[in-house]
Amino acid sequence: MSPMTPRQRLDAALQRDDHNHAVYELAVQLRDEGTPRLEIYVVFEGAMAACEDDDPRCDSLVDALDGIWGGPWAKGRELYDTELTDEEVRANRPEDERG
Repeated sequence: MSPMTPRQRLDAALQRDDHNHAVYELAVQLRDEGTPRLEIYVVFEGAMAACEDDDPRCDSLVDALDGIWGGPWAKGRELYDTELTDEEVRANRPEDERG
């Protein structure tokens, strides 16, 4: 059996009863495993885009995204020493998705 992709791992974390903790800890694990920051961000952002507004798991994704992004949004739970920028995110998107 092949290892789970980051998105599959995120989907599994979102199904757990303790999804708030599980989703944030997955972001930490992916970082510690050497997954590039922007890849982590894109995976979590994609899950957030698919999230229904009234789904309580959306808050778990927002909190993790704040930690991945860094800066004041992270509220002391930054996963990186520097804040991600819009320019970095845009530069790493496929041409047809750039704004």
